[in-house]
Amino acid sequence: MKTIKLITLFSLIAICTNQIFAQGSTHYYVIQLATYSSWEDFAKDEKNFYENTGTADNNIYGEQVGNSIKVYLLDSQEGSAVFFYDYERIQEVLATVRQNPNWKGAFRKGGVNWENLTYYGEVFDKYKNAVPEEFSAKGDRIEVESDNAETATDKEYKIQLGVYKEEKSKDFIINTYGFSEADAATYDEIVTHDFVKVKNTICRRYYVGGFQSKKSAEPIKKDLEKKSKRKLIIVQR
Repeated sequence: MKTIKLITLFSLIAICTNQIFAQGSTHYYVIQLATYSSWEDFAKDEKNFYENTGTADNNIYGEQVGNSIKVYLLDSQEGSAVFFYDYERIQEVLATVRQNPNWKGAFRKGGVNWENLTYYGEVFDKYKNAVPEEFSAKGDRIEVESDNAETATDKEYKIQLGVYKEEKSKDFIINTYGFSEADAATYDEIVTHDFVKVKNTICRRYYVGGFQSKKSAEPIKKDLEKKSKRKLIIVQR
């Protein structure tokens, strides 16, 4: 009888835990991998962050909190970074992440401000002034520019929307990223793509824009991120 009661109790606890997570999941989560005392110290450990994370892409971002730099992993969705929201999914990724000796203490964290995140490639570029060949992990090297490249005039800046295994329709891009009516009307002029090899698959990588500077692209990027609920990056092409 006691055994039956205990089983019932444990079942109720499990159900409640899942419900609590489900209710809180509307806030979304990240996996915190590490903490550093400065951006420079984060950049020194660059190679550690090209290890397998259990996601399609290593969507790693830093956030300055007080005098510390918190390093987070976001999930991947068709070439874009998104917050984790599914309990089983985040547990699966955590299990993979914790196999790395450097990330044994990784944990789930909520309440992260999307606007405060800085892409890890941009950190390494800015604080080490060199991006290794393996930076992209998508075949072609992606040149994420630091602020000191604002004066470049030979290329323009674009917002990378995502990487897809199959061609996406105009309506899909417009609806997924919340294009305004004006942007939708000029779709053919502002949306471009190139091809990139992801493992053994040739994929299409979509962009929007071109902008004369990274600063001018930033407000549009933030608007697209808010509408699509995906973390995007600015590249120079």
